[in-house]
Amino acid sequence: MKSGNWVLLQVYTGSKIQRNWRIWKVVPRQKRQSQIDPQDSRYSLFPRDTRVDLKWVLIVFSIMVGLFLFSIDNTIVADIQPTIVEEFQSIDKIAWVTSALFLSNSALTLSSGQFYQVFNAKWLYVLSVFIFAAGSALCGAAPNINALIIGRVIVGAGATGIYTGSLFLLSVNTTEQERYTDNPPY
Repeated sequence: MKSGNWVLLQVYTGSKIQRNWRIWKVVPRQKRQSQIDPQDSRYSLFPRDTRVDLKWVLIVFSIMVGLFLFSIDNTIVADIQPTIVEEFQSIDKIAWVTSALFLSNSALTLSSGQFYQVFNAKWLYVLSVFIFAAGSALCGAAPNINALIIGRVIVGAGATGIYTGSLFLLSVNTTEQERYTDNPPY
């Protein structure tokens, strides 16, 4: 189905195709990525004004709060491990408390990145925070060490979505000039 220069098909011969959320935009063959002016909003995947407004600040703040949740969870678990051993009398499974999060994190990182490209990123990020909070609630109400480990696996699934979503949403909501570069000017 073709309408003007917008194509709803993934395959289109004779032109380079760029993804714009769920619509494919055709860039003519004579205009390759190296020849496109970055200021030309017709060829930008996510055009927006470069001025910082309140909406942009709130989006970035919300993303940073999600990352703060993820980082404080790791800090808290490191500090309460002696209490976990005393409470559940299970020193042989204490390594699984931290490993379960990283195991599910490692297993879901690649698929999480693909989910953010396919589905609505905002709602997927909110869902990831909800999964993270549900896993944390399960960890807080765990009657034994096995329930705590299962809760940590769920927390890891949510944390993967939070971290991957933070990277994706920041890349979508910032321009090349706004992003931090590690290259010093000298």
